[in-house]
Amino acid sequence: MRRRSEGMTQRDIAKKLGRDPAWVSRALSGPRNWTMRTLGELAHALEGHVTIGVRAVEDMAEGQESAGRGLRPVQDSGAGEAI
Repeated sequence: MRRRSEGMTQRDIAKKLGRDPAWVSRALSGPRNWTMRTLGELAHALEGHVTIGVRAVEDMAEGQESAGRGLRPVQDSGAGEAI
């Protein structure tokens, strides 16, 4: 993870957000039902940006269906780095 390689801790993120470190730990520990606000706050604290895209299912490669819910991940365009 980029934040780790740059020495940024979850405590640093919590301080930037004015949140409890335990909240940050839970938020980053696995899939969550984040609001757009939460996503934006985390991206800002991590000095990053968020890109959201919609693609037709027909344009996605075979075998990329996720969690059996008909959702397919957007391919990374190389424009950013994961948090």
